[in-house]
Amino acid sequence: MATDAAESYHDDPVIERGKSKKRATSVFALITLFVASMFYLKTTLAANISINSGSQVEFGQGIAAQTSCSGASSLTVTPYDTFQSSNNSFYFSSVKISNIPSSCYGFDFVISAYNNNSGSGPFSLFNTNKTASYVYDNSGTFQGGIFSKGITVTTNSTSSVTISFDTPTALSQSVYKITIQSTSHQAVTCATGGTCNLGDTGPGGGIIFLTASGSGAGLNYEFAPTVVGAGPNNTWVDYSNSFVWCSNTTTQIPGAFGTAIGTGKQNTIDMLANCTSGAAYAARNYSNNGYSDWFLPSFDELSNARTSLLTYLQNAQPGQWGAQRIWSSSQAASGQNGANAYFRGLDGYSNANDGKAQTYPVIPVRSFTN
Repeated sequence: MATDAAESYHDDPVIERGKSKKRATSVFALITLFVASMFYLKTTLAANISINSGSQVEFGQGIAAQTSCSGASSLTVTPYDTFQSSNNSFYFSSVKISNIPSSCYGFDFVISAYNNNSGSGPFSLFNTNKTASYVYDNSGTFQGGIFSKGITVTTNSTSSVTISFDTPTALSQSVYKITIQSTSHQAVTCATGGTCNLGDTGPGGGIIFLTASGSGAGLNYEFAPTVVGAGPNNTWVDYSNSFVWCSNTTTQIPGAFGTAIGTGKQNTIDMLANCTSGAAYAARNYSNNGYSDWFLPSFDELSNARTSLLTYLQNAQPGQWGAQRIWSSSQAASGQNGANAYFRGLDGYSNANDGKAQTYPVIPVRSFTN
């Protein structure tokens, strides 16, 4: 989710800056740098070429650059920025690539931006956490590549494309270097921002068990590829390493009563706010593939994952070594035993709650949109 500072409102004036004249010296230095680099580029057909050096990017200036797919042909790369009155700032908002030869058909272009600290990595361009923009040259028709939600790709011609960031996050004044590279095309999958189907591998490395187009209520859900608190080889028999539901094992806590799909995340937040340890902490502390937004599933979320769990998790046979109970984030409702919470058993023993002091494994899940 983008930060408020980066949001653009419908009534904001959009000012697209043209060629800057106040930094002519830096432009001359940039062109000099490019000319000095030409022999090296033509020899190696470098896949990554910096189009600015030592000073802020000149937005609206077309700069020549080469990539591996373009060979000796020079692309023209023109970055643009727009003004957002909501925070009185210019943002790097789009980039146009022209003079693209047919030798780039079937390749992906990758655009990144950097600040003046050469030791730091690329910074966010859009959606607060996307540091690269991927565009696929599909035989002269351009389309978003992997992780392309949040950009708009406009095919100007078979040799020209404009990539716009729907919610730009890079301040223009911070952009000192922009890079463009061409790479072999990567197919868009569920894990890389495409449509998700049941059983697919998700971005977090887990398995999809609910989809946005199905019963996922507009979200895709994946469960973690490992069980937290399981025994050796994911057999789930070592309950001594498992978790109580909450450090408060005797009374109800505020919230965490949701059982439906879509309530697990809030349940987990309620548990973290009212417990000092337990199953919610085990789920929240889990991370995989760079994602740390996992949570303890609600009862219905966990129930929907049951079939997939039996299929994809090693040695997770129903009824083996007992009920194979897993904690949900749904505590028993008012009128029931306040010291109980719901679990899900892989043996089908599902509609039950147990004392919060019982120790059961945890299967973290996460929800997302692509």
